[in-house]
Amino acid sequence: KRRTVQCGSVGFYVKNDFMTSVTVEEKNSTEHYVWIRITGEHGSRDRYLCSVYMPSNITTKKYEKIVNSLHRSTKKFSQKGEVTTTR
Repeated sequence: KRRTVQCGSVGFYVKNDFMTSVTVEEKNSTEHYVWIRITGEHGSRDRYLCSVYMPSNITTKKYEKIVNSLHRSTKKFSQKGEVTTTR
């Protein structure tokens, strides 16, 4: 079964076996990001993942706006579960 979520140019590929454990928590097509939650099993905390698209022609002002928005979201989701970030 395929689920479609519109969110600019970002997304996640989720294997069908995990579809019941994954929820879109926050999407922001203006800021080009989407957060998903993977439900924790056996008493473990939920895990939150974010996918971000940074356009190559982005202005400094827009970059700072996206980073500030992501910082607020990261802080919010860190209070609810584990946040996984990459560089």
